[in-house]
Amino acid sequence: MSMKIQTFETILIFSNKLTEEEYINQTNEYKLRLKGLPATKLKTDRLGKKKLAYSVRGCDYGWYTLFTYESIEDLVLHKLDLMLRRDDNVIKFITTNLKEDYIPGDYINGVPEGEQKKKPVDVFDLIFGL
Repeated sequence: MSMKIQTFETILIFSNKLTEEEYINQTNEYKLRLKGLPATKLKTDRLGKKKLAYSVRGCDYGWYTLFTYESIEDLVLHKLDLMLRRDDNVIKFITTNLKEDYIPGDYINGVPEGEQKKKPVDVFDLIFGL
């Protein structure tokens, strides 16, 4: 089992048969499920209702939601995948591993903004003005 923490993006497309209120409730439910994986530094973007490129399960439109989070690869590939496949309201989904560093708004270099440490000053840099 891989224990390396990685950054992932998961985009979900919910059925257009959901009302806007049901869509918001489904998004909040998946946010809680992701926290239970466990997933940290979770960011949720509700992108709203958009036209699909092609009809999926009889739907021409879908409710889009993007989750960005950190978790362990095996949990994402197995637990989240199984959870999404069992949900009839999710018509499409994809999870990708982000190669570049993701820093949510409240974090800088993986440390909460108020807890940043100053870089120690090197004596060599002071003497030679580097």
